[in-house]
Amino acid sequence: GVTISDNAADVGGGIFNSNSTANVVNTIVAGNQARTASPDTLGTYVSQGYNLIGDGQSNTTGFSGLGDQVGPATARINPRLGALAANGGPTQTHALLSDSPAIDQGTCSRATPADQRGTLRYDFPEILNANGGCDVGAYELEGPLTVSVGDATVTEGTGGADTQVFAVFKVSLSRPSNTPVTVQYIAEDFTATGGVLGDSFVDYGSCNGTLQFPAGTISQTISCRIGNDDRDEADELFFMSLSNPTGDASLANSVGFGLILDDDATPRVAVNDVTLAEPSVGQANAIFNVSLSAPSNRTIIVNYATADGTASAGNDYVQKSGTLIFQPGDVGFSIPVEVNADSIEEPDETFFLNLSVVMNADLGDSQGRAIIGKGERTVGTGDVIISELRLRGPKGAEDEFIELYNNTDHPITVAVTDNSDGWALVSSDGVIRFTVPTGTILPARSHYLAVNDTEMTGYSLSVAASGDISYQREIDDNAGVALFSTSNMGDFVASNLLDAVGFSAQLPALFKEGTALTSTASMNGEYSFVRKQNTGRPADTGDNSSDFVFVSTDGGLYGAAQSTLGAPGPENSQSPVGLNVSEFTGGLVDPAVCGACGVNRVRSLVSDPANNSTFGTLAIRRTFTNNTGRELTRLRFRIVDLTTYPTTSPGLADMRVLTSGDELVTVTGGTTVLVRGTVLEAIPSQSHGGGLNSSLGLPGTAQSSSQRVAFSLLGGPSKRVKSRGEITLAAPLPPGQSISVQFLLGVQKTGSFRFFINVEALP
Repeated sequence: GVTISDNAADVGGGIFNSNSTANVVNTIVAGNQARTASPDTLGTYVSQGYNLIGDGQSNTTGFSGLGDQVGPATARINPRLGALAANGGPTQTHALLSDSPAIDQGTCSRATPADQRGTLRYDFPEILNANGGCDVGAYELEGPLTVSVGDATVTEGTGGADTQVFAVFKVSLSRPSNTPVTVQYIAEDFTATGGVLGDSFVDYGSCNGTLQFPAGTISQTISCRIGNDDRDEADELFFMSLSNPTGDASLANSVGFGLILDDDATPRVAVNDVTLAEPSVGQANAIFNVSLSAPSNRTIIVNYATADGTASAGNDYVQKSGTLIFQPGDVGFSIPVEVNADSIEEPDETFFLNLSVVMNADLGDSQGRAIIGKGERTVGTGDVIISELRLRGPKGAEDEFIELYNNTDHPITVAVTDNSDGWALVSSDGVIRFTVPTGTILPARSHYLAVNDTEMTGYSLSVAASGDISYQREIDDNAGVALFSTSNMGDFVASNLLDAVGFSAQLPALFKEGTALTSTASMNGEYSFVRKQNTGRPADTGDNSSDFVFVSTDGGLYGAAQSTLGAPGPENSQSPVGLNVSEFTGGLVDPAVCGACGVNRVRSLVSDPANNSTFGTLAIRRTFTNNTGRELTRLRFRIVDLTTYPTTSPGLADMRVLTSGDELVTVTGGTTVLVRGTVLEAIPSQSHGGGLNSSLGLPGTAQSSSQRVAFSLLGGPSKRVKSRGEITLAAPLPPGQSISVQFLLGVQKTGSFRFFINVEALP
């Protein structure tokens, strides 16, 4: 574009075109003078558009192109130009005044990239035009140089690192700059939480730095990675804040909002059914387990109330109602309902526990049924199960144990109908390994342990728990074992089968359930197969592969069997009946803040690979209250769900249970609280850190075979009770009093994680 102004001639003061045709585009010819006629132009022209001609009609033709502004002699257009002056660049120019009709009325596509001074052409977006225009003429008006950030909306990710999702903020300059521009940026929390991705409560990754605009660039983007999780939560916001612009720029819109849209399904809440024997005296508890289909990051409120069936409140059971509050991350609660004894002979009776959701969950199975059993009880499949076993250990093929578990809420007496000696555990080779004698009483939720006591090469975990019964003929690694309600070999049929676990797909149906477990292929190791306890009770779906997890102290591959880092933990009949969460309640050390905030959860980024914490540690602190009604002297904790080695997805963490020390912490309001440290127990040795089925105590605690009672933070009873170390209290913990403890996890790989425990206590 060219600017021709403040010139004078006899005719055609701006341009006098004679006997030729001139092509004109994006040019100002205005404000010129002629002594006789045609002050701005004279002659014939070919307009290529977007010209501003003060008087383009006096003895002039051709200015009728797209975007042309052409004045007549009687109303010449004033271009509103400044005087010829040094406005930058090698030559003087006429600057456009702020009200010039040439501003943004040209075309960038037909103009040179820069004006006469070298200033880059620019289309001001706030000035409406149809042609995306730069300024007409040789001068491009520079407005103020400002930096602005826009908003960003993104749907959160759903899983591993291969589904990375980013919130993208567009940052713009008001116009191009001839020199580089920089601006600093930082993402800040509003309702969303920033931090180290992989934590279930972190919504977006740390996002800060300096954004650079090379000369001529008018927009850049900032990408903040969003956390991948599978927890239902509200849509959340965070800020993107700009500061400290350089290059003569100033801030315009310095804050953008990042909106993270949740894409996870609302969890469903359900309650189980309960069967128990009516007590002969006093009362017994019918324990209903209320659970979520998945953890949530919302607070979920559920009301519950009992209702009569054939049993009546006041006579047969104690009416109960209340409210459950699931804090973010909680997955279950137990509700004990007291059942009364009576001496009346009558059929089994029923009552119900009904659920209603107040907020943030959907109803699944909303009614739990309790059956109060009367008289003699028939033992069926699933009532007594094989809960943990191994057919080989570190000492070899005879380092075996098989643990049985009463999977009901009532005692079971071993009884037979065929005059045999009791219940037989049979290998798939057809040989009985041991028989639980007739008359043996298995208390509700108790264990019974059988071990191979072959001298020197047999069971090696007697310090953890001794056997209730023993045998010496080893069981083959690829075998199956079945528990029958008889020891008569002719009656080993499906109708007498109580449970079965197998290690080969080729086994007869009596010696496995569903898909068999994978054999360890005659490889020795400190390992066992243990039923999963994600909900506080041993899993029993009728499928061995789904119900059991293979744990070892090295998380290694044994033949084709891939183990999960953890530890074997056999139990015997001296292990006590588990109690529910209402009798030993877990809460936050600082209840004034969220479970992932303040002293309740502390993340350290100090790397210590030698201590199984390559990416630092995570300390989880909780306070436990004794609601058992009696003094407690010892506590112990067992891991029942943990994301640990080897993780199966790039998005999952690898967490290791570590030893921690006591700490004095300050909570909201200035109060100090002593948080007791815990130590990973060393039976068996766990040099890679603790995992599934590992337990925590304190150093120097005396070994003991005393009975223990157990609790589950997940809402069901703990399965694991051992004679290893516990937290020995300086003084007994009276009913209603609390103790705070710390669980320290080493982070070997970042990502989403799970961590659930059962709590064991000793009066």
